[in-house]
Amino acid sequence: MIDLTNNNSQLNADLKAAALRAVLFFDLFDYPLTAYEIWRYLDRPASLRAVMEILDQGITGISGGGGVYFRVGRDKLILERIRRYNVSREKLRLAKRSIALLKILPGIKFIGIANLIGAHNWRPNSDIDLLVISSPGRVWTSRFFAAGLMKLLRRRPQGVNKADKICLSFYVDTTALDFTRLRLNPYDPYFTYWLADLLPVYGEFLYPRLIRENKWLRYALPNWQPNVRRVPEKRLSQPNSFSLALERLLRRWQLKIMPLALSRPGNNSGVVINNHMLKLYVADKRAEIAFKFKQSYENLRSAH
Repeated sequence: MIDLTNNNSQLNADLKAAALRAVLFFDLFDYPLTAYEIWRYLDRPASLRAVMEILDQGITGISGGGGVYFRVGRDKLILERIRRYNVSREKLRLAKRSIALLKILPGIKFIGIANLIGAHNWRPNSDIDLLVISSPGRVWTSRFFAAGLMKLLRRRPQGVNKADKICLSFYVDTTALDFTRLRLNPYDPYFTYWLADLLPVYGEFLYPRLIRENKWLRYALPNWQPNVRRVPEKRLSQPNSFSLALERLLRRWQLKIMPLALSRPGNNSGVVINNHMLKLYVADKRAEIAFKFKQSYENLRSAH
């Protein structure tokens, strides 16, 4: 006879452990989660009802209040989430103003707000990261005009002056939307939530294609669903001889003036430079974040 009691008990324990992992990861970014968000960010399949039940039962290491859940002793995050929501409303307005200008530039087909790690989770001093998707073979053209315009308008980050500035460090064309190779092995929680929380603003028709190309996201977050409206996909035109010649010219020129930190990155950087992708993150902290998250989870589990 199968012992259903023990089986259900193990499933319950596994679900509580998964909920704890979700809460602890976002705790690294001072972001408490609602019950719905915990369910959405779980790394295992479950129903929303089951998640709400185990939260009602209580999970060691997690407290609740104000409609959100957080690591024990982190009650201050209730007010912090409200404060950041208000900050984010203004930053979103600024982001949309810049995107309204960027979207008319040559080659640009999609612009999404990235690095939120949670909904409306901007700090007052943070910049605004964008993911730019271009038509095939036009990433260098997109970067030239987008970065140039933001520099002309003094909206690019300068040293420590980053608040409300537009960070344009990730460009990709429609032939390179599969980000599988960008993930760190064996575990990259930050990049998983980076893509899950990407907020499409312009060119939403490309967003379903981006998600389809990254099938790993559905396996990593089986309950996750995008919080965006469905938009019919459009057919993109292929580059002509003039646009290809311009792309080659702008590629050579930008490589020539590019800082050494980008053109000759170190082993720990997040820099990728080729004809279809420009990922220009010199300081890649994903491995450090993964380590801190794992350490936080293991320390709390061993303490109980």
